[in-house]
Amino acid sequence: MHVVSHEVASRRATAIAAIALVAPVSFTTHAAAVADGLPVIVLSATWSGSVVMAGHRASASGSASPASSVRRVVLQRRMPDGWKKVKSVAPAESTYRMRVPTGWFGSFDYRVKAVGVRGVSPAYSQVKSVRVVPSYNPGGAASAHTFAASPTARWDACRVIRYRVNAAQAEPGALKDVKVALLRVHRATGLRFAYNGTTRIIPQSFSDSYPADSALVIAWARPAQSPLLAVGRPMGVGGSAWEYGFHDATGAAVSRIRAGHVVIDSTQQDQSPAGFGRGKTRGELLMHEIGHAVGLQHTNDARQIMYPLMQSGVARWGAGDLAGLAKVGVNQGCLTP
Repeated sequence: MHVVSHEVASRRATAIAAIALVAPVSFTTHAAAVADGLPVIVLSATWSGSVVMAGHRASASGSASPASSVRRVVLQRRMPDGWKKVKSVAPAESTYRMRVPTGWFGSFDYRVKAVGVRGVSPAYSQVKSVRVVPSYNPGGAASAHTFAASPTARWDACRVIRYRVNAAQAEPGALKDVKVALLRVHRATGLRFAYNGTTRIIPQSFSDSYPADSALVIAWARPAQSPLLAVGRPMGVGGSAWEYGFHDATGAAVSRIRAGHVVIDSTQQDQSPAGFGRGKTRGELLMHEIGHAVGLQHTNDARQIMYPLMQSGVARWGAGDLAGLAKVGVNQGCLTP
C-alpha cells in the first residue's frame, strides 16, 4: 500500500440504496389581503419528489392566481441566515414551473413564494424537504471524518474558487481527471470551482503567492522541486492556508481558507493510473488531496477517500467523507469577519 499524503497545518494566518421517489404532493396556501377589496393570492405548489439522485431533474410547479395580482414566483431555500432565492419567474399566466437544484448532495428545505403586485400580500407554500443522494450507497459511518483545523477551516461558500493547473509533468488526461475530481467535490459540498488555465507555479509552502485570479493551484512535480513532497515520499500532498477570526451563517467561529494547493509526485505516476475506476487511481489520489485542500484531515476508516492509504476499489466518497465535506460546504452559508 502507498501513502497518499502528508498533511501539514498552518498555525498562522497564512443511497442507489433502494431510492424510493415519493409521489408528488400538492400544498395550497392562502394569503390575506392588505386591505378589504384587494385580491388574495391563491398559491399551489406540487413537488416532483422528496428523494432524487444528484444531477437528475426535480421541479416545483403549480399556480398562483389571479395572475394579475402576481408580480413573480420565487423558489427559496432555507439557509442558516434565512430564506434565500434560488430561482425566480414572472409567469405570463397563473401557472409556473421551476427546476429544483440537484447539483450537490444533502437535505434541503424549499418553499415557493408568490410576490404580489403593490398592495397585495405575498403567499407562501408549505415547506418541502428534498434530499439529493448519490447513485450508490456510501460506505462506512458518517462520523468517520476529521478536520484540518480548529475552529474548522473552510472556503467562503459565497465566492467562486478559481484554480490553475500545472500539468507539464503529468501523464496524459491529467487535466480531465482534475476537473472530474473537482466536480465530485462540488457535488459533496456545493462549493463552486472555475478553471483559470495553466500555470508554471509549483507550490512550495502554505505562504505561496498565487496569481491574483486564482486561490488554488494543482501541480505535478518532482520531490526536489517542492519541499511539500520532501517528507516520507508521499504520492501527493494537499493542504490550505487559513485565517482566523471569522463566523459562518450559524454564528459559529470558523477559519477562512485563503489559498489551497495540491502537489502530485510526478516520479510515482506509474502507481496511479488515470481515471476513477478500480485500483489505486489518479482520480482517487486527486479526490483525497483536494479533500485536504477544502479542509478535511485523515480518518482511520479505510472505506473513506480520506483514509491515508490508497485502496483498490472504485474511487467514490464514503459516508464519512460526505458528512465532513457537507460541514465545510455551502450549507453553513457565507463567512463574515
